[in-house]
Amino acid sequence: MRFILVLFIAILPCVLSFNSHARNIAPFPFYAIADTEIIHHKTDGIVNEWPSSKFESDIATDIKYAIDNDGNNLYIVLNVPNQGIQTKLMKLGMKLFIDLKGKKKEGRGISFPVKDEAAVANDNGFSKAAGIQAGDDVEKTNRAEKSMDRKAMRSTMALHLNYMNVFGFDGSETHDQGLQMPGSINIAFAWDTADAMHIEYTIPLKMLDNLPALNQKEISIGWRINGIYPADQSMRRTSNAGGRGRGKSAYGGSSQPGFGETNHVNRETLVREQNIWTKYTLNLPIGEGPR
Repeated sequence: MRFILVLFIAILPCVLSFNSHARNIAPFPFYAIADTEIIHHKTDGIVNEWPSSKFESDIATDIKYAIDNDGNNLYIVLNVPNQGIQTKLMKLGMKLFIDLKGKKKEGRGISFPVKDEAAVANDNGFSKAAGIQAGDDVEKTNRAEKSMDRKAMRSTMALHLNYMNVFGFDGSETHDQGLQMPGSINIAFAWDTADAMHIEYTIPLKMLDNLPALNQKEISIGWRINGIYPADQSMRRTSNAGGRGRGKSAYGGSSQPGFGETNHVNRETLVREQNIWTKYTLNLPIGEGPR
């Protein structure tokens, strides 16, 4: 017992000295990541790195979309399985909008694909390309869609998908730019083996606002797929003055993992403007550290 007491008295100064020194050591830094899943993004039009749980679906167009960030860039991806919708957005154009106030403002965004003005001036050109005629039913539309020479049409259209139009970003006027530009917005697109089209966007967060101001901010992200007719004008209006309807849209959407093509898309969807909106909270990394 005496030996234990002596030993305790002997080591007590060392313990007190260590504790005093430890109080002067800075605590180990804490790092938070943007999301629960770390995704190593590549803007290449190939979406293998995106887990299916990230995707939500717009029922009217069958488009699946996902959003992520790593504290430096905002990453957005679209999966477009329907061939008619692919033709529509490639010929009539599409805009991506980002509203930092979480509303549905369209003052800031990216046009890609850029509208083919020749196609807009010629409805029949688009309708024939998409396999649609004014009196067609859904079954006939689907048969015509399947009979299209998809690869030939895709190759022809892809030749024109070589630039984007950027508008509303602070410090830059509306301008056209290439799809790959260091330090700026980048876009890539590709088709998978099931003929689904993928479009990936990489947007530097610094182009939106300073990072502290963006942390925990809920923003809105939306797309407008242009149409021959506005969202509130039915394609039947030209032959039937009483025909009117609203375009379907989603704000959020329900989760539908996987990319199988469904039968939600009808002929009117293919010729009318379509709007999709969702919300996303920018949970940015806290502190400084490896990301």
